[in-house]
Amino acid sequence: MIQEEFDFYRPCKLLQPYVRYYWVFKSNQFLNTLTFPIGCPQIIFHKQAPLYIPELNVTQDK
Repeated sequence: MIQEEFDFYRPCKLLQPYVRYYWVFKSNQFLNTLTFPIGCPQIIFHKQAPLYIPELNVTQDK
């Protein structure tokens, strides 16, 4: 059974001038997901399996 969770979080007041929100997507399945810019820089943290970037044909460690 696939289990997925997607949540948005607001930053603390001190960071709100610089960070609009954080979002977290969790899944127990391997995913091939393309993200698109939404008008602000994005930082991706991955804590489980290495992240594969198909456009560059590389895998990044945790």
